[in-house]
Amino acid sequence: MTTHKKTNKNESVVYLGLNRDSRNQEAEVFKNEKNATILTGSGDDDDMQGKVASQDPKKGPIDLSQPAGVMQFLTETGVGNIRQDAKGKPIETEKEAQARIQHLAKLFGGYTDEQGQQHSGLEVSLRDEMAGFVQTLQKVQQGQQTMDRLVISGHSYGDRVFGPDGEVTFKQLGSLMSQFPKAQGGVQDLMLSACHTLEKGYKTQDGEQFKRMLPNVQSVWGYNGFSPTLAQGSPAHIRDWLGASQGNSPEKLKAAAKKHSGQSAKVLTGNQIGNSIPKAAK
Repeated sequence: MTTHKKTNKNESVVYLGLNRDSRNQEAEVFKNEKNATILTGSGDDDDMQGKVASQDPKKGPIDLSQPAGVMQFLTETGVGNIRQDAKGKPIETEKEAQARIQHLAKLFGGYTDEQGQQHSGLEVSLRDEMAGFVQTLQKVQQGQQTMDRLVISGHSYGDRVFGPDGEVTFKQLGSLMSQFPKAQGGVQDLMLSACHTLEKGYKTQDGEQFKRMLPNVQSVWGYNGFSPTLAQGSPAHIRDWLGASQGNSPEKLKAAAKKHSGQSAKVLTGNQIGNSIPKAAK
């Protein structure tokens, strides 16, 4: 496995908050970060759940509960555009670009396979949060920003993360991110402010699913049990992780997690992450 050294003194961080009870206060942790992106979808605006604003000011909100709305959003975001290199030359075909937008449309809205089996998409009320994530991934893919670190905050039973607006599995997140390889491959540090994310009882202890989701990840902070609620100090855990994950020091991360070990905090670094995955598959 290749170790990716980080040299940027102002490493970027993206916060994806799915828990309405804590995300506003957790987002305050990043207010002095110059290179932070906060994603909370439509926030607490109930009228905008499952909707996003159109890039065309003459148009109203895009309704992501409808297939046409999902396609409008993806088209406006540019994920179906043919990707180019730094010199403006195409690096993929029109067919590949269309396959990407269709893949994402199916992930959002669900689909029926050739055998007639239905596959559900994302819950409608969660689609605004995921739309914000897609917009960020597209910007990273296009070189408009970076995503060195990623925080995902919500409730969890180990294989998914959720809030009152719905749930998304880590497998779904990996499938989504696979369509943005530059963004997916750029994440070095992952924090999961979510229960049971590194716990033997839930078979998540070695972080295999996170290594599959983020192939170049070099550290994973999760919980060997329950993660703290807002009242129990989740912002403090995120703040300590934020400081410790700056740079390339596994020792700092482990020390920060040890500080919170009484609340089940746990960190894996380097080859510890996904060590059950066959080497050929990494």
